[in-house]
Amino acid sequence: AMGLDPVKYLVVPKLAALLIAFPALTAIAVTLAIIGGWLGTSVVLGYNTALYLEHLHESLAIGDLGVGLAKSIVFACLIGLIAADEGLQVERRVSAIGAAATRSVVYCLVGVLGVDTAVNAFVYFIPGFA
Repeated sequence: AMGLDPVKYLVVPKLAALLIAFPALTAIAVTLAIIGGWLGTSVVLGYNTALYLEHLHESLAIGDLGVGLAKSIVFACLIGLIAADEGLQVERRVSAIGAAATRSVVYCLVGVLGVDTAVNAFVYFIPGFA
């Protein structure tokens, strides 16, 4: 509109924010899940902390945390690019904005589910891949 590059001033900052926020939120969610699991087993079920930590150590691999953080980065890129593409292609009508937002959400959901399924298949079900 004013001779400004929309990718430079709209897409890149939002993509950079997503690349920072998604892994940070993933790390926070994992931490809170571990704390919630500890509270549930110790307070509700009455098990001691040492038993919880022993089972946590047996079942939680560092590779799983790495895969989760890597997937969050991939999801951030996917969501940012799909949303930017839909937003930049919207027509100049009020009704087109809602349709583009709905398309963007649906494409992001399908994309994230597809990529998540593919990554899990490669990492966890193909022997020797990871």
